[in-house]
Amino acid sequence: MRIVVASRFFKTFIHPTYRAFAFYPWVFVRSADLSSNSQIVRHEQIHLAQQRELGIVLFYPIYVMEFLLRLIQTRRGYTAYRTISFEREAYGHDHEPDYLKERKWCAMWRR
Repeated sequence: MRIVVASRFFKTFIHPTYRAFAFYPWVFVRSADLSSNSQIVRHEQIHLAQQRELGIVLFYPIYVMEFLLRLIQTRRGYTAYRTISFEREAYGHDHEPDYLKERKWCAMWRR
């Protein structure tokens, strides 16, 4: 994993509330101080694990399709985002330092 500080990129292309995103094998953060925020980095590391399992070619289309489905169901952008299976797993475990050591394969779809 490589952490990249991309302030200008975030200002230009990314919604102002987003602080980081993962695109295998990198984690892009809005500012240098976020690169030391262990919870944000762990959240993105969980996404990297998901991307390793599915590959970029499957991860992003599934992510977008699930977001659109949830958006139709909930009619609320933030609720749709938070209920994506990938995000539920990441938010549900980003506070656990050892989660990635014990994580099961395709855990985003296990309950």
